[in-house]
Amino acid sequence: MPKVRILTPVVAVQDNMQNAQALNVDRLVASKVRVGLLDNTKPNTGQLLSFVGELLVERGLAVGSYAADKTDSPASNPASHGATEAVFKRLSQNADVVLTGLGN
Repeated sequence: MPKVRILTPVVAVQDNMQNAQALNVDRLVASKVRVGLLDNTKPNTGQLLSFVGELLVERGLAVGSYAADKTDSPASNPASHGATEAVFKRLSQNADVVLTGLGN
């Protein structure tokens, strides 16, 4: 079985870390992982994440993917603001791991 390597480039900020949940890697069996793809609305992000999601499923590293974006953000420029609670709720219900954070 292929190995999945999980990296987290998160910068610890006390306010954010109080609500953070630890990733339980033991329960992430590659063939059953649901991958969330959060499009930050920057150009081509959705296409790239979609391609990555397809590859993960094709190679047996994920059972499926769930795409979400920040277009419901009240901000005039959603790319520079966080996703809404509704987006996070949908991601937590439909994914075990979420990929996002692509820059320009």
